Amino acid sequence: MWEDHLKKEGHKVLRSDDVRGDVNLYWDLETDSGIRYEVKYDLSAYDYYHKRPDQTCPNLFIECWSTVRNEPSGLYSSLGEADIFVYIMKRTDKEGRHLGNYAYSFWLEPFLVWVETQDKMKGLRKVSCSNKGDNNAKGWLVGEELVNENKIHNGYINKIELGK
Repeated sequence: MWEDHLKKEGHKVLRSDDVRGDVNLYWDLETDSGIRYEVKYDLSAYDYYHKRPDQTCPNLFIECWSTVRNEPSGLYSSLGEADIFVYIMKRTDKEGRHLGNYAYSFWLEPFLVWVETQDKMKGLRKVSCSNKGDNNAKGWLVGEELVNENKIHNGYINKIELGK
């Protein structure tokens, strides 16, 4: 999805899977301008949002800990390798019908620093990805409203509608 968006913008795109070999690379896509992207696609944020009456907006799940390797993961792994973090959300209605996808993009390091600061100040909820994920990580839940209220501080670049 993000690769298609970058190509529509006129970029040539290289996938880390195509050059990885036996080496772990902590970025997903690289454009001809040298910008590297770490991309996450969240299928469940809206499902949880619709099921929880106390939740005022969808949450971004920001992975921070590998329960398999017992070490920092997610954006921590991508620091120094990826430049931009892209978080794509599948938007659904209350009946589960797919309405489209949209993507937030952030400068990776400022976004991670902002999330850590929010956790220290507000105690962000930390959960495992066991409900719909593969139960190999824990992450912070960051409300979409909080992200939008703090664009000036969190490395926000833009929010783009990607369609279905």
